[in-house]
Amino acid sequence: MTGPGWNGPPQQPYGHQPGWGHPPPKKKRLGLMITLIAVPAVLLLGGGLTAFLFYQDAHKDGGSPPSSARLGKACAAVSPQTLARLRTTNPYADLSREQQGHTSCVWEQTEGKDGEGSRQLTFQVTEAAVDRTGRQLECEGTVLAPPNIGDQSCTSIKSYGGASRMGQLQFVENGKFVLIQYQGWDVGLFDTVPMPDEELTKAVLDIANEVAGKIG
Repeated sequence: MTGPGWNGPPQQPYGHQPGWGHPPPKKKRLGLMITLIAVPAVLLLGGGLTAFLFYQDAHKDGGSPPSSARLGKACAAVSPQTLARLRTTNPYADLSREQQGHTSCVWEQTEGKDGEGSRQLTFQVTEAAVDRTGRQLECEGTVLAPPNIGDQSCTSIKSYGGASRMGQLQFVENGKFVLIQYQGWDVGLFDTVPMPDEELTKAVLDIANEVAGKIG
């Protein structure tokens, strides 16, 4: 029923109704989803590439290109089989020499053959009559129990800081001083790590046993 001056219930305008929203356009929603997926994927790919480059750099071959240098006669006391096992098949002429009463032999890794990390082997023989210092055997670093080789002997492990470590063994036999040093470092996942002490001490002891009867 209507009375004078009353025009009926108020009319809602057509179009937007209070409390009702419009869903976002489908194109914007698709773009948001692509962004949410693409950004983490790009970050993950970039991080993986960086990790791969670090890994590849850490695990590259050590050593130098093959050398044809000929070392002194006394150096032959260390067999090619031992050099191959210790991954030091490359004669290092710049640090090796042979002169009256003294021979110094140095080998390093052959690039592309002896693997990653770092290895270097030093073998020296000096006649006591040539060594006029009257020196006593003195192994550097942490001294270990002396091996039963020659008339006198000593052995030790020395750290150079970082990952580089050296095993050393000295002995005297038939009036000659013998020095053996084996040093280097290994590779972890992305960085260098020290060689195990057991590997260092075994290497120098094996060489000492091999050369002991050949330097008389």
